[in-house]
Amino acid sequence: MGTSRLKDPRRVFAISAGAYLGLVLCYIVSVIATVPYPESIRALMNQPNYSIFALIVFPWAVGLFAISVNPALFGKKYRIGHIFLALALLLVLSIINVDAQEKGPPHLPFHFAHPTTDALRESIACAETRRRGVLADTIKPEVALSEYKKCVAENLGIDESDVQRFDGTADFLARGSLVAYVDYVYTAAAAMFGTVYFWYLFFLRFTRQPLSPKVKDRLLLVYLFLLIWIPTRIYSIWYQSFFSIPEVGHSIPIVTFAGAASLVLLLLIFKPGPVMVIISVAEAILSSVAGIIGVTKPEYFLVLGELFDDMHIYSFLVIELMVLLTLMAVVSQHFDFFDDQATTQMEPSKIQEPPESVA
Repeated sequence: MGTSRLKDPRRVFAISAGAYLGLVLCYIVSVIATVPYPESIRALMNQPNYSIFALIVFPWAVGLFAISVNPALFGKKYRIGHIFLALALLLVLSIINVDAQEKGPPHLPFHFAHPTTDALRESIACAETRRRGVLADTIKPEVALSEYKKCVAENLGIDESDVQRFDGTADFLARGSLVAYVDYVYTAAAAMFGTVYFWYLFFLRFTRQPLSPKVKDRLLLVYLFLLIWIPTRIYSIWYQSFFSIPEVGHSIPIVTFAGAASLVLLLLIFKPGPVMVIISVAEAILSSVAGIIGVTKPEYFLVLGELFDDMHIYSFLVIELMVLLTLMAVVSQHFDFFDDQATTQMEPSKIQEPPESVA
């Protein structure tokens, strides 16, 4: 792609956002192709970290960040910063590679390669029957989880511990399904984006680069969008764990408070307008409350579990459309995709040449 094309913000926005949107669409299609209907739709509705955050929120964050970055930072003068970025990306990928821990939520049945469609249906039926039992208060979550792992293990001829996690990359490639492969690729790509985003903020602060008010608002808005991942992921972990929070979930409040604290730090650095401050503080509070409830009172989420269990796909599509329109309205205040005059030139941060000691 030529340099002139990189100066077209709409092209940059569309390519960057479209790349991540394409990845999450691959995940959704793989679930629909692998899991029989209507269980496939129910599974997607109960994974709001994909059906809401990844599908609708995350692409906007990626696009806004892409048009806020100055390509000059990829010059040779910043090679030391590039080395730190490469090391951070390698560290993140290594963490993701061992992320499936024994204390985390069990894998969903369609994350495993089943020998036959009937075996997959039986594993899904085991999970759904026990989830409905928990919702009806006829079975405890820990009992439902134990019975689910036993059922899937019998269907696949494996140990129950193997339902909890994959034992390394070789085991993942041998027993994982297409859905699991796509899930890993998307998770790795999303984590790499988050790493690049925080590295960029550190780079700007370390080199004391000036930022225009518009770029400051865009970068802050990107973080607000990323923060939405926390409550959606909490619900997904709770759903996978049969409406309970596993031991690894006790770190959720730490992640939540770290996210809220980082947001406050960005507010102090960027000093945005009053409207952005109010929105930021409100989201930080809501995310923190969601994290606390997720660990201390996870049973409060049962209302959502019952809602999604009975919800028709068209009702869920309406919810997604409402979220999409709301985000479009918010983003249009900082980047009007349809205004030719407003998008004729990029307005990135004005990167200055670093001193020789930094280079």
